[in-house]
Amino acid sequence: MYKFFKRSVLVLLCAAWPAFGQSYPSQSIRVVVGAAAGGGPDLTARFLGERFSKSLGRQIVVDNRAGANGAIGADIVSKAPADGHTWLLATGQHTTNPSLQKNLSYDIVKDFAPVSRLVAQTYFLIVHPSVPARSVRELIALARAQPGKLNFGSGGVGAGGHLAAESFKVAAKIDIVHVPYKGASLALTDLLGGHLEVMFPAVASVLPHVHSGKVRGLAVTSPERYPTLPGVPTIGESGLPGYELRSWVGILIPAATPKEIVRRIHAVIVETVSQRETRDALIAKGTVPWISASPEEFAEFIRTEVARFAKLLGAVGVKRD
Repeated sequence: MYKFFKRSVLVLLCAAWPAFGQSYPSQSIRVVVGAAAGGGPDLTARFLGERFSKSLGRQIVVDNRAGANGAIGADIVSKAPADGHTWLLATGQHTTNPSLQKNLSYDIVKDFAPVSRLVAQTYFLIVHPSVPARSVRELIALARAQPGKLNFGSGGVGAGGHLAAESFKVAAKIDIVHVPYKGASLALTDLLGGHLEVMFPAVASVLPHVHSGKVRGLAVTSPERYPTLPGVPTIGESGLPGYELRSWVGILIPAATPKEIVRRIHAVIVETVSQRETRDALIAKGTVPWISASPEEFAEFIRTEVARFAKLLGAVGVKRD
């Protein structure tokens, strides 16, 4: 009798499990953004949130929880109910935080169920017009001839532009000096004024200055050429094969969320971001759609990125605060 009862319970649970995923969502969804309103991640969350809402049939509410390089928002989501109604709009910062902050209250690998990347942000290797280099190869040759003489600015230690430059230094075997600022816009202002020689800003933020000739664009950091800059080569095809660095935005949810819900959200993301109108709008906003093939692929990507940046930041002497 006990065995019969046990088998019956298992059959009922198995039958009910898919239905649980099909009934999702049963309420509005909160997307926690670890950045202030008006910034790139926030705008991405609001733009795509409207479209996800139509597919899911529920309201999506953006909840800005800025601070600690995105760690405050991640902490909130890691402790949320594992029912798929609280999402973290994760960024590349969440894979560098373990190498920058000692006392994180969560584990970015163990405490979340990765769903999918959404978009990527590419960086642009630029130099001041006074720098006698018109290609990546020429810049590398110049830096090798004058070790420690060229300065590069960034929005701060661990920022995307900093990581892109440090990766470039390692790959090219050159010595250029980091000058961190409290924001990439401040660094760009100094480069425009001739106080810096090199920088890796986001493509969208610097295009007007490239087109006007105030800075010289040499190459982009993505593995493919940027959609709206087909004439600009990648760093990988400019003398450093294999070089690639992009920032990204994606969705993570609490680790114990049922797999059926994870896959339901992934399917909605694929359907929505793959639409031509959505893709074109994202590119116009300065990002490129970059969907994960599966939640498992995204999980492996996050593990790889955490290890990659731990190695890079350790090699350049960055210590955790």
